[in-house]
Amino acid sequence: AIAIRNYIIDNIGYKDAGFWEAMTRISKYYLMFVTSLMALYILPRFTEISNKRDFKKEVLAFYKTVMPFLALGLL
Repeated sequence: AIAIRNYIIDNIGYKDAGFWEAMTRISKYYLMFVTSLMALYILPRFTEISNKRDFKKEVLAFYKTVMPFLALGLL
């Protein structure tokens, strides 16, 4: 990552290297949030479900509640 940033600095400029660094950090934090959400809420909830119908209901409920926030975060 440092080598890429230094390459951008040498060939393009400091401003663009700063943008690249900012996007990299935002991506890391966003991925950390999604991974934590999966590990701490979704997977334990899915293990409690014993039949297909309840599982489908839980997945749809997840999409209805969490996905709009994730989509907003992507924008």
